[in-house]
Amino acid sequence: MSLYDFYKALKEPDKFIWDFCRKDNYKNAHLVPDKLYLKCMYKRFMGEKLNLKNPVGFNEKLQWLKLYDRRPEYPELVDKVSAKQYIAKKLGSEYVIPTVGVYDSADEIPFDKLPDRFVMKCTHDSGSTVLCRDKNALDIEQTKQKLTKMVNRPFYWYGREWPYKSVKKRIIIERALFDKNGNVPIDYKFFCFDGKMRFVQVDFGRFVDRRSNYYGRDLKIMQFHKQTCPYDPNIEFEKPAHFDRMIEIAEKLSEGIPFLRVDLYCVEDRIYFGEMTFFPGSGCLRLVSDQYDAEKYVGDMIKLPKKRR
Repeated sequence: MSLYDFYKALKEPDKFIWDFCRKDNYKNAHLVPDKLYLKCMYKRFMGEKLNLKNPVGFNEKLQWLKLYDRRPEYPELVDKVSAKQYIAKKLGSEYVIPTVGVYDSADEIPFDKLPDRFVMKCTHDSGSTVLCRDKNALDIEQTKQKLTKMVNRPFYWYGREWPYKSVKKRIIIERALFDKNGNVPIDYKFFCFDGKMRFVQVDFGRFVDRRSNYYGRDLKIMQFHKQTCPYDPNIEFEKPAHFDRMIEIAEKLSEGIPFLRVDLYCVEDRIYFGEMTFFPGSGCLRLVSDQYDAEKYVGDMIKLPKKRR
């Protein structure tokens, strides 16, 4: 380390550690303990100090849960392959989106044998979805390059979401879901706290002009939203078919877990499981409201368990 680097580290320690971890595709990340890294990450994205001794806000408590609520069954719930097996056993195979195939690398994928429409994603991360509406229009080489990059992403090191650390890096391809109008169906994200669904996030225009609203159990719009995604209180939103059953499913899956977001779809009068998420936005997506402290409001819904490492 040069004298300049040492001085910079003293002057801006959070930024220095953050840059050090991210250098060369997170090559140095393993040298920085989880707690220190999360403090730097939180300061960078939330703009304030992370209080782990007495966490109050929603995202603050998510960081605490990353460190101290490490149950051995959690990795099974986030692995895109094993989660389907878990759902089939716990709820029934009719809730599982059919799998086309699972591959260790993009080179193994038999593109000529794939259906006309499908969805690709990595088993070990979040946000790597590739939607194919027409295989004939798909640039296979470009897709393979993108998938290769994604499957090699060191996702765990990004936000220290420990359940992903032991998940095998693979590519899963499943049947694409579309509504009766040929659009991507609404994604219902149920926010559950110790088996109780408190509100649901509904995204509109997911791949076009995204809006994200939160609704209570009565489907009245909540007075808070994500700072990074606009909401629209004027959107007309009717109670979807089987909404009560979706709540039952979300609550069953989240029993005994301090916080779990359960994503479900309702397509052609059927419910499909999407995924389970412990740390939305890796615990760095601020909730805001013009009427109250949304971070504390939602944070109060999480009852922290005893530390579990």
